[in-house]
Amino acid sequence: MSDGEYSKVKGYIYIALATVLFSTMEIGLKYTSKDFNPMQLTMIRFLIGGIALLPFALMKLNKDNQRVSVKSLIKLAFIAFVGIFMGMNIFQMAVIYTNASVVSVLFSTNTIFVTILAVPILGEAIERKTIFALGFQIAGVLAIIQPWDAHISVIGAVLSLCSALAFAIYGVLGKEQSQKYGGIVTTCICSLAAAVQMFIYMCLSHIDGIADFMRGIGLDSFAEVPFIKGLGMDTIPGLLYVSIIVTGCGYLCYFLAMEHCEAQTVSLVFFFKPILAPILAVLLIDEIIPLNMMVGIILILIGSIVSIVSDKFTKNRAIGQKVCVTNPSTPDNCSNDVARSIQLHHPT
Repeated sequence: MSDGEYSKVKGYIYIALATVLFSTMEIGLKYTSKDFNPMQLTMIRFLIGGIALLPFALMKLNKDNQRVSVKSLIKLAFIAFVGIFMGMNIFQMAVIYTNASVVSVLFSTNTIFVTILAVPILGEAIERKTIFALGFQIAGVLAIIQPWDAHISVIGAVLSLCSALAFAIYGVLGKEQSQKYGGIVTTCICSLAAAVQMFIYMCLSHIDGIADFMRGIGLDSFAEVPFIKGLGMDTIPGLLYVSIIVTGCGYLCYFLAMEHCEAQTVSLVFFFKPILAPILAVLLIDEIIPLNMMVGIILILIGSIVSIVSDKFTKNRAIGQKVCVTNPSTPDNCSNDVARSIQLHHPT
């Protein structure tokens, strides 16, 4: 196995781990969110997750003999503000207006935004297989949320899509910093920066004018955000799980995958998530998967398979074409015969 292939395999493993961890988020939050304010819980889990990663981030910087520049810190703080402070809190606002399951599935559309944003920002090309894959995935999302059904809130849907866009920006902009400093350092700094930003807002939310404004627009949960409400021996285990395992390790795997794969490929985490999350919900908390969700899951799975399998086919075809060019003794029609080209490259 070449270094490039080994790197891809590592990337896919990190994608799988991130998918599993993120898919347990709603289940973990189900047992803890009722005891906390939404922003309070978000701040605590990113703070604990960031602190848990801090020793490993410092060891990584020391090992690579690196220091994070002030310019990079500002960039990471901005990335954290857009993706975590804005994205995660808009996500919480969306849940106020519509079902959490709908928000979760719509959030998975950040893959579409990543595909679009990766072109001008990272210079990644949109290939034909990506368009086919997105077609299946969008059809799957539509099958699950059924936008033609009047029970879907327009405000909730718009907020969900805005949250997806914010996280897409977070992923795309974070890729450069992740490749520069590593996934551990990027995740740690972004988590701590977002926690500080949310702490500052929580302080400001106790100002009468800000609190009254939030209540006036129907966002009571963002007025006078508590700091320690809900903390107790019965809530600590669940809080530690969503903070260290889901948030810390989940985002770490996400950015480690960015080091080995394209942003478009890594964003598949959020198309696999709506497939795995309902299955885990059935197994762990006895929820029921309706028919439309099963259809959507199958369509999303097909789209994800198209994206991954076509990557392998494209690479094999490139190898075959290279053999045809470098081996003049091969037949003239070799460039059109991928299987024969690969066979010549790997003689039995």
